[in-house]
Amino acid sequence: MSKRHVPVLLSLVLLFGCGEVSEEDITAEQEKVRTVFTSWVKDVVENQNADTYFNYVTDDFMIMEAGAPPLSDRDKIKAGWADLFAASSIGLEDWQSQEVIVRDDIAIHRYTGIVVIKSKSDTSKLEISLKYLDILKKDKNGEWKVYIHSNSPNK
Repeated sequence: MSKRHVPVLLSLVLLFGCGEVSEEDITAEQEKVRTVFTSWVKDVVENQNADTYFNYVTDDFMIMEAGAPPLSDRDKIKAGWADLFAASSIGLEDWQSQEVIVRDDIAIHRYTGIVVIKSKSDTSKLEISLKYLDILKKDKNGEWKVYIHSNSPNK
């Protein structure tokens, strides 16, 4: 097993090993996760900056993309987003929540969408259809934050 799979597997073990809660509580928490997701997408598109992106993630945030090693250096991730926003305009289209699973203070959110990257220096445009699996956890204030953000091509 690769080291990059360990955080995901540990989170899944924690997720499915937790105690029971009422269906109403689960439904309410699922809606909160979806609200964080839609706010994140909307705010990133409107503000086009790395600070906005990082308002929705944990301090120990990690990105896992298909075929790449996990990224956990917050400063490097933020610099990469800042460079992307400086050179491009980012659009997020056709975002659809597929599934939200909540257990205590951990949630898994599966969704799909199209990232549209338009260069600021010419007329080039790139559209990428992706599927995502994010793991969220509650912060000290009880708010949902993205802990692991993972994606792969939507084939």
